[in-house]
Amino acid sequence: MFGLFKSRSYTDKQLILYQFIQDKFGFKPNDLSLYEEALRHKSSTKETDLRNNERLEFLGDAILDNIMAVFLFENQRDASEGVLTQMKSRMVSRKTLGVLGVKMGLETVVDFMDGKYVNKQTICGNALEALVGAIYLDKGFKQAEKSTIKLFQTHLNLKTVIHDNDDYKSQILIWSQKNKKNLEFKLVLQEDLGHEKNYVFHIICEGQVLGEGAGPSKKKAEQNASREALNKLS
Repeated sequence: MFGLFKSRSYTDKQLILYQFIQDKFGFKPNDLSLYEEALRHKSSTKETDLRNNERLEFLGDAILDNIMAVFLFENQRDASEGVLTQMKSRMVSRKTLGVLGVKMGLETVVDFMDGKYVNKQTICGNALEALVGAIYLDKGFKQAEKSTIKLFQTHLNLKTVIHDNDDYKSQILIWSQKNKKNLEFKLVLQEDLGHEKNYVFHIICEGQVLGEGAGPSKKKAEQNASREALNKLS
């Protein structure tokens, strides 16, 4: 299986990585060093001259956006531009990529310094973005697109990822645009409770309170107010 690579004096670690790429993405890598870089977290390079995966992560993020935009455009033909944007955001979110990275076993091949405050899901999600960048450089856009879509379909329920939306503020804003209603998010209470803060927001529509929500942050309070407003409208 690895005869060709052993003849090139590849290490056991490189052979494992080669097999991982082949198993997970369905092709044989040409430039293995790109994938080594993609799986090298900055915590493992502090005392070395090796490049970490942040540049490839930046590239992969842009490629992923493109891949998912095309995928959704072709598969969600009745969705509006605003809805497509929300769907794409959920597919490439930190949460989705982190879950996917863990499910595909990236933790076993990512180089990082483990510790008490390490978020392995975040590290795996970032490494996945970097791998997409590596595939693009090594094999081109078509291979990156094919491998990425297959990976999502294998490990995730795409229908759930695409359609489950807990961003209530975005939903209420879409409703307001569709119905030509002006909304105001008004902070009506801000409390310092010592151990945490409490914020209360009202959503005002045509002079009436459409929704009220409280939370430990402004963002959470706005989301809760939006959820109440959506419940009233449903």
